Amino acid sequence: SIPTKNYYNRLYLQSVLELITLLHKNKCYDKIIEVCEKAFLIEPWEEELHLKFIEALLEKGKTRQALAHYNYITAALYNELGIKPSAALQKIYNLIKKGWQSAPLDPKSIQKNLAKNYAGTGSYYCDPELFQEVLKLEQLRNERTGQQSSLALLSLTAKEFNNISSHTQLEAMNKIQSILLKNLRKGDVFTRWNDFQFLVILSNTNLNQSHVPLQRISRNFKKDRPTSNIALQESVQSILPLQLPV
Repeated sequence: SIPTKNYYNRLYLQSVLELITLLHKNKCYDKIIEVCEKAFLIEPWEEELHLKFIEALLEKGKTRQALAHYNYITAALYNELGIKPSAALQKIYNLIKKGWQSAPLDPKSIQKNLAKNYAGTGSYYCDPELFQEVLKLEQLRNERTGQQSSLALLSLTAKEFNNISSHTQLEAMNKIQSILLKNLRKGDVFTRWNDFQFLVILSNTNLNQSHVPLQRISRNFKKDRPTSNIALQESVQSILPLQLPV
């Protein structure tokens, strides 16, 4: 019954938050991030979980990732539930801005900070705004070197897409993000463009070569997708050089 389901949901959420509190006392921020990512699959709209997740990212010095998640969850809450950022979310945003302002300015410290925040997966995940800047740099580099790169669009599809629950859609997108982190190469960059699409820059990869990693990603998603009703559609094109005015 619905009351029983709600009871166990509240019990689960309470247990997760208590665990996060214990982990925070022991400064286990990586574990908090892991716990929150799993909890999002069950409670995708619980603001307290997202606050704890962002706080843990900030503790790890992952300011850019914290900002990307803040932008994602505030947009998702507004689009799905019509909820504007709460006072708590606005406060965490101020902490994110403070993190940017206190960032090291000398090149050596910046490189050390980037190395500390590197996840070690090879590929790089960023927010859509930064992705567009990276894409421009890739176009400029292609113009200078004559190399070929590819831009891939990965989209969730379904026969009756409107009937897919927000929870199922979020779970599928999280799975795709995890697959991309594990299967792309060093130098590849990707972003969650919207609620059902990812964009991927495949550096030094022409159209023929791009099908190999994309097929591998598609196979892994098909094997691990949350429901057989959802599929992953791929489209890819060459990244054209950015012709600057002379």
